[in-house]
Amino acid sequence: MAASRKPVHSPANLTTQSTDSLLQSDHSLIIGAFGVKHMKLLHHFTIFTASTLSNNSKVQEVWRMTVPRLSFSTHFVLYAILALASLHLAYLEEDQAQHHWSRGIELFQKALDGAKPAMQHITEDNCTSLYLFSMLTCYFVLARGYEYIPGVDEGEGGVLGWIFLFQGTKTLLTAPYPTILRSGPLGVMFEVGEQRALLLDSTRRIECEALGMLREALQREVSDVQEMEVYAEAVRHLQLSYNIVYEQPRGLYEGTDVFIWLFRTPPEYFNLLKRRRPASLAIFLCFAALIRQLHDTWWARDWGEGIIKIRGRATDGFWKSCRASIHSMAEKANSYVDF
Repeated sequence: MAASRKPVHSPANLTTQSTDSLLQSDHSLIIGAFGVKHMKLLHHFTIFTASTLSNNSKVQEVWRMTVPRLSFSTHFVLYAILALASLHLAYLEEDQAQHHWSRGIELFQKALDGAKPAMQHITEDNCTSLYLFSMLTCYFVLARGYEYIPGVDEGEGGVLGWIFLFQGTKTLLTAPYPTILRSGPLGVMFEVGEQRALLLDSTRRIECEALGMLREALQREVSDVQEMEVYAEAVRHLQLSYNIVYEQPRGLYEGTDVFIWLFRTPPEYFNLLKRRRPASLAIFLCFAALIRQLHDTWWARDWGEGIIKIRGRATDGFWKSCRASIHSMAEKANSYVDF
């Protein structure tokens, strides 16, 4: 758990009545399946947690009102919302952290159990719920930290496990689902995301010494031409995220500016990462250091420790070749680690 805990204040225009109006039309359905303790968590999500998931006011409103309303008809999404709210409370209320933490893990397991059958049969009818669940899962796993992830095979757990979970979201961004998602209740999220992507592509290129050293290490140590092409493309997209994050004042960039790297980087890279190839791990370490720019965000706060955890998997000559570049990247992210 983090040593320091920062209170999150609700926006001035929010009141407890917002949750009451949210529940009014579906009151009987929710009360029939969930109790008062769950409603308290839902209230916390709508009033506090939702506003921490984006800096964009339009997207915050989707998380605050639209997402909970959609969850009323899909219990695994509602369980995921409650799980994330519980982890948020664990961060905010240190004296009850263990209680909130354990409850969050339990609720997420229920969400996962409910979502698994739907994941096997993605349709136009359930793609919106599954997309929401995927997004909530990514936030949850980041907030959970870099240790073992419930429901994920041990070989894919730990600090890298959430990356492979994130890749599942990309399935929902292949035809015909993007058209359905963009025209549905989550359309604002996609509209804002596309605006950020355009900004990413148009941002002035910043020469990054750390990534330059990483490229040199890759050229020295990777002899396979096809593998090298995959790494070069992964670093190119990482450079784009680096540009937009460091070009803007702190607090103006979005989490999507960082995590878009996971969507744009070719799947071949993640196959190499799954095999723990040293070069792929080195690139991921630079990405993880970039995540540290989100250290003011409660759900991404512990990833300095995550960087240390996977360091031991890349201790060969390649690691020694690129250690300086990763060390420089970490310093840039204001997260000095003794590599």
